[in-house]
Amino acid sequence: PEGCDAVCRQPTRNPEEENCALELYLQACPGTSYADRAAVDLVDQVLSEPTFNVLRTQEQLGYSVSSGVRLTHGVLGFCFSISSAKHSPQHLASRVDAFMTGFAREKLSGLSEEEFGKQVAALRTVKLQRDRHLHDETTRHWDCIWNQRYDFLTRERELAALEGVTPASLLTWFRRYLDEGAPARRRLTMHVYPTRTCPAAPAKQQVQGQQQEIEDLLEWRSRQQAYPSLVGPEPGQQGALAG
Repeated sequence: PEGCDAVCRQPTRNPEEENCALELYLQACPGTSYADRAAVDLVDQVLSEPTFNVLRTQEQLGYSVSSGVRLTHGVLGFCFSISSAKHSPQHLASRVDAFMTGFAREKLSGLSEEEFGKQVAALRTVKLQRDRHLHDETTRHWDCIWNQRYDFLTRERELAALEGVTPASLLTWFRRYLDEGAPARRRLTMHVYPTRTCPAAPAKQQVQGQQQEIEDLLEWRSRQQAYPSLVGPEPGQQGALAG
């Protein structure tokens, strides 16, 4: 549901594992609109390099730091993943939150027309890249068939939708789905900790605000609302950026 903020803590399956991991997932909206898909791709384009530079290079949170778009069962989302040998998942999550409420918010709200144009051009270049091998093209088409989208011109239609994105509309999309306090924000944080150094789950820890602690993941999933079956974008369908 909108406003959901849940955290699940799990031990590693490997008893010899010494690293911690965090996956912070922000669910946005159904991926049935090319405008929404263009928007989340552009957010990724703008934040990808700063995510690595700030969280990995400057703060040195872990040896693996990444962010990116998720399209899971037809639903769009944005995710941060960090693996660390030095910091706890709780600390990693707090730094991602600080990045989103600080750097990301300021970056997206302060984009000049010139810089925005460069970001759009860079994303366009990525989407216009030709398949390097026949295997790449085959995999892309079979993905459409497997997911019952049957939309073999996704890239071309996303590029067309990208032309309608402006700095203001991108910031509006970010504030609606990803920013802290956003009305449609849905957040799930997974904390994975090493059993070797922490044999008991750090359960019943103090959670922030209205954050919900998940003790039984399967039971929690069974109580959540679900989107209807999504079979892909309809040409011409309007998204959150329209108007």
